[in-house]
Amino acid sequence: MSATQPERDAMNNTPILLICSPSKVLHTFDEVLHAKLQSPMMAATLQAAGPILAQTPLALVVCASELIDGTYRDVLRILSRERRAVPVLVVSLRAREEECAEARRLGAADCMPRPLSIEEVQTLSDKAFELIARTRDTA
Repeated sequence: MSATQPERDAMNNTPILLICSPSKVLHTFDEVLHAKLQSPMMAATLQAAGPILAQTPLALVVCASELIDGTYRDVLRILSRERRAVPVLVVSLRAREEECAEARRLGAADCMPRPLSIEEVQTLSDKAFELIARTRDTA
C-alpha cells in the first residue's frame, strides 16, 4: 500500500524513530512505512536514541515499552527535558489497559500490544500518520 497525498504531506520528510531491540514486529512496521514512502530511523537502545531524541527533527517515536537500557518512560523524560513535543507510540509486551492508561497519563500518544499482526501494524502505521497530522495541525 502506497502513501496517500495527505500522508505524504503529513510526513513532510520528517523521520519516524523506532526504538527497540531488533524484532519481527518492528521489521514489519519498517516495511509498512517503506510502502508509505517513509524510511524510519532506528535505535536499539536508549543510549543510541538519546542524541536523536534531543536534536533530530522527528514526526513520531515508536518505542518498545521495555528497552535493553531503559523504558518508554525514559524516552518521555528525555523529550520532556528537551521540551520536544513529539508524539510517542508505545508498543508493549504486557499492554494491559492499566499499563496503556499509565503510558498515556505519562504523555504517550497511545499504547498497543505486541506481538502485532500485519493488520495491527497497518493500523499502528495509520494511527502514526493521524497523530503526526494532528500534532502539526495544533502546532
